[in-house]
Amino acid sequence: MFTNLNQAPLISKAARSGDGTIANVGLRIRGACQCQDCSQRFDTEKALQLHVKYIHGDKVFRVMTLSKADADLKGSSLGGQELFRVRQASTKVCELRGQIAEALDCHPVFLSLFHHGSELSDDHGNSLDDIESITVRQDLGRDSDHMFD
Repeated sequence: MFTNLNQAPLISKAARSGDGTIANVGLRIRGACQCQDCSQRFDTEKALQLHVKYIHGDKVFRVMTLSKADADLKGSSLGGQELFRVRQASTKVCELRGQIAEALDCHPVFLSLFHHGSELSDDHGNSLDDIESITVRQDLGRDSDHMFD
């Protein structure tokens, strides 16, 4: 009936968050699926989807990383699934956005390119030196109520 108040409660490893620093208190930092808006990480896509729905106002985005695969540029989900390939990828932001949009069969207006968290503009002189440091965010144009259908 009585509990020892001097003893710390046991917390499972799955429920722990942060890395021991003040900056990451309450943030899960080891999950495979990362929220584009707040950098919180989750173990599954479904957990990320629920987070987006209830924390960020129902916006639905897909975030992709870029890497080189032979002579191609490969776009992958944060979970590692290959989503597209672009042959002879441009190093110009505007042209690359168009190539990725074509590969994903969407309009370029739904794509944003980011470098270290900052969105890249379509300036014609804006050239990409390290294309593998770019992330792509695709606005899927729907709310999260239809994500689980």
